[in-house]
Amino acid sequence: MIIAITISDQRHSRCFLLAHKFRISSNVILHPFEDSMAKLRSILVVGDVHGCHATFQTLLDRHWNPADTLLIQVGDLVDRGSCTPQVLALCKSLERQYPERTVFLKGNHEAELTEYWFKGVASNDEERCISNNATLRQYCQFSTFREHLPDDMAWCAARPLYWEHEAVFVSHAGISLMWNTWQDALKEQHHEGILWNRSPLKHLGKLQIIGHTPQLEGRPVYTFTSNSWNVDTGAAMGLALSAVRISLAGEHLESYSVPTVRSDVSRLL
Repeated sequence: MIIAITISDQRHSRCFLLAHKFRISSNVILHPFEDSMAKLRSILVVGDVHGCHATFQTLLDRHWNPADTLLIQVGDLVDRGSCTPQVLALCKSLERQYPERTVFLKGNHEAELTEYWFKGVASNDEERCISNNATLRQYCQFSTFREHLPDDMAWCAARPLYWEHEAVFVSHAGISLMWNTWQDALKEQHHEGILWNRSPLKHLGKLQIIGHTPQLEGRPVYTFTSNSWNVDTGAAMGLALSAVRISLAGEHLESYSVPTVRSDVSRLL
């Protein structure tokens, strides 16, 4: 079997994971792997983590089995919570250990943090500038964190914008109704682009799963008109980190919510 393993360059070309017609925005490198994709039974899509390391670890320990489940995280791993370096270390470790079972997408916070790091350019929004600095200050706590900072920023910048299956489309903020095609939405800086959109979603003819806009009920919310789930449930606001489990056919199987571990946001409350 040939499976396409991908490396993102922040562009939005798409590719097929030939075994199951998975698509990711990236450049493509083909590698032969064992026929492990045949064992895939479900997809677990996790919402915005925002530096909540213990909460994220708890959710994975309870609900993710890499033997038969693909893990997709919708972006915004960084900022707001107290433990961004630990979150990125966990994700990079999982990606090395389970390369065919993990997908970590880019959120608007990764986009702005890496722009701030690489270009010295910050948003005109004062709150975002403060958030970027607060996140980078977390790396000053321990020398091991500081050593990993350049690589962590490069890893964040290389995250793909979306993941697509014939029955499912996953991104950070979704495809707005304003776009004629979903490809038109692949603009990282546009206010209704795939990283920033907060307007109603376009029905894509398949299930769409997003984060970005916190659902204050503390649980994933389904919208019938766009056939979409929002799995951002305000982890860094002290509410919960949530996920949905779906079948390969795009059917919702279960939803999970783990209350935020206080230590993840204790410095913020």
